[in-house]
Amino acid sequence: MFVETISLENFRNIQQQTLSLNPRINIFTGINGSGKTNILESIATLCLGRSQRLNSSDSALIQSGREFFRLHGILQRQHRAYELSVACESSSTTRGKKIVLDGQPTRASELFRTFSLVSLSPEDSDIISASPSARRKFLDFHLSQASVNYLSDLSRYARILAQRNSHLRQYQLDSDGTPFDEEFITIGTKITSFRLEFIRYAQSCASEYYRRISSGEALGCYYLPSIVLSSADKKLSINERESILQAKSEPEQLAESFRARLELRREAERHRQTTLVGPHRDDIEITIRDLPARSHGSQGQWRSAAVSLKLAVYDFLKERKEEPPILLLDEIFAELDITRQDALIASFAELGQLVVTTALKAPGSIAENARIFEVVSGQAQVIQ
Repeated sequence: MFVETISLENFRNIQQQTLSLNPRINIFTGINGSGKTNILESIATLCLGRSQRLNSSDSALIQSGREFFRLHGILQRQHRAYELSVACESSSTTRGKKIVLDGQPTRASELFRTFSLVSLSPEDSDIISASPSARRKFLDFHLSQASVNYLSDLSRYARILAQRNSHLRQYQLDSDGTPFDEEFITIGTKITSFRLEFIRYAQSCASEYYRRISSGEALGCYYLPSIVLSSADKKLSINERESILQAKSEPEQLAESFRARLELRREAERHRQTTLVGPHRDDIEITIRDLPARSHGSQGQWRSAAVSLKLAVYDFLKERKEEPPILLLDEIFAELDITRQDALIASFAELGQLVVTTALKAPGSIAENARIFEVVSGQAQVIQ
């Protein structure tokens, strides 16, 4: 899978640009603020219909003073060419996004079904250091590429959650719960089950990447599902928590546990008028040397842990879609020392298309066979 060409119009600081990319390695160099990251963002937005910056809105992608952006490109996947355009208009009378795949209007969910992409950037440290919502966004964005059913379940879950919360605010909660509980349990169980599957995969895969990057340190990755673990359970040792999860990991057991947790929190939900149990309340615990990374890790360790998790996502998507995703690396090498750079590059042997930005000279081991662009004021030109 790779982007062959991409044309940008009124996207961030880029008024107009057409780029032909190398199927393997592309490097964009330039000073900070020149627009390198915007080019990566355009590739992600073309492939998936949205920015890889999970807190970015569609309207924020429109160049200042303009009323729309438009991306158009040719993507290759499994020896087939796809023609794709993504456009967003924002004005006093019209606002919306239009996606056209091979001449037919389509939805972003179809892009998630067809293409896949992983992006690494310095901002990824938030996966380790920020609030649980950042880790849930990390899960949902990438697992939605791995399974179109997961993406559909997330949409249904958000709708049911809103209905359930509205019911809690408007009506007295009785002993039978709400009319939405059974569907809420069914969809929430499916989301939790798939997240558990991924985290167990990542625990093995990310820990191996981290061991290589960090010269032998141990990384742990554990899911904390609110439908199984109470606040008291989360204070148990990792082994004790994992034993509880292992005993309740089958879908039927998860659903039973979900139902029981809703019953236990019924009085609290009646008082607070909001849903206190479900995937929207879950978290991931990351440990380094068996200590919580969020409170005990350094910024360098956070970066290395985030890179390791993203590479685990990459492998998971590669296995699920039976081909490598596109990989975007935004100023990653500036965030790692030489030893960690070399260890990371050694992991790139079996990658698909790689797109790198750097304000520094790119490491020679990946620059040798790369197409290199210099970016000045939002315009990129091939220099190698």
